[in-house]
Amino acid sequence: MRKQQHRVPRSQRSGLFKPGQSGNPAGRPKGSRNKLGESFIATLAADFEEHGVAAIRAAREGDPVAYVKVIAGLLPKELKVETRRLEEMSNDELMAILRDEDEAEALEPVH
Repeated sequence: MRKQQHRVPRSQRSGLFKPGQSGNPAGRPKGSRNKLGESFIATLAADFEEHGVAAIRAAREGDPVAYVKVIAGLLPKELKVETRRLEEMSNDELMAILRDEDEAEALEPVH
């Protein structure tokens, strides 16, 4: 039979950190965690300024499914859409909608 060994957890071994004591008392240098992310965002923004429109066009034409997935990823997870049935609207509200449509059509160029 194998002799059973009693292992002492690391936290209870001598020479390691005591409760309330940090392994790095000075802590992480301020801003070090964000430095890479900020650099990446700045580089990406500069690249987008130069190539953004062409990249979007290439994505849309080359892989429409991926293009739509990117757009969907930018939308909020929940989108609240409120609708009103025509029957619930007053005549004044309906007339205002029709007037707005007539004005919009008047502004559109005729081909």
